[in-house]
Amino acid sequence: EGYLQGIREICDRYNIIFVADEVMSGFGRTGEWFAVNHWNVIPDIITMAKGL
Repeated sequence: EGYLQGIREICDRYNIIFVADEVMSGFGRTGEWFAVNHWNVIPDIITMAKGL
């Protein structure tokens, strides 16, 4: 609990881009459009592919 929020804070602190790899978990496969939505984290970039 809190892991992704911690990663988001580190990325913000050190000006690092936070990329969420949603290739396997995106497009509603986890009950949300994107898995990061379960943890209320906003990434800078979301990758997606196979579900398209």
